[in-house]
Amino acid sequence: MVTLRTERYCDPQERCWTDSWLKGSMYQMETNPGVTGLNYQRIRNLLFDGVSYEDLEAALKEVNSIKCTASFSSLDFEHACGYKNGGFFMRPPFRADLHRIDLAWALVGDIACSIFYQYRQLLQMLPIQHDKILGCGGGFQSEMLCQHLSDLTQKALVLPDNFHQASIMGCVAVCNSYWNIHTDTNERAYKIYKPQKGSLIQEYYEIWKTNRDRVNTTV
Repeated sequence: MVTLRTERYCDPQERCWTDSWLKGSMYQMETNPGVTGLNYQRIRNLLFDGVSYEDLEAALKEVNSIKCTASFSSLDFEHACGYKNGGFFMRPPFRADLHRIDLAWALVGDIACSIFYQYRQLLQMLPIQHDKILGCGGGFQSEMLCQHLSDLTQKALVLPDNFHQASIMGCVAVCNSYWNIHTDTNERAYKIYKPQKGSLIQEYYEIWKTNRDRVNTTV
């Protein structure tokens, strides 16, 4: 999660990165959950070989109960160290009705909750008044992830045009600015996800955090 400010900010507990923004006109503060989206790609390769992302997303939307949680994000950002343990967590014995799609749903939920946790850390340091969040990067191609994040933050998640090629579009914007070429590419919204209350991911977050904290303690 990243936010911009005109004043430089340094957290006494060192829970964020602070760096200068383009042109040095502002500062950006970032909190980061570590590896997230790559986990989704890997579970698809492992358990859903030959299944398209579109079909996988459609199956994820049919999940209506929490059968397990997952913890695979890699970074305990606020303590500047990596998580030593992770995995899928469920009550024993092994459920007869557990399906591979439940594992995938839990993993996408893990990504969303990891990002949301860092969002809450950022809010503790720098109150954010905006009513929307701007998303960019290939991971936001997952509609389930986007809706999860909107539901957790209770803010609209806005994806600009070409959001999945953020680095390339950033280079284009810098070059266009240098050559004084105007384009409205960054002004067009590709898709907007609106927050819902009472969604399954909100219940999942509390269980997810409890399970993750049980297996990861920081001295």
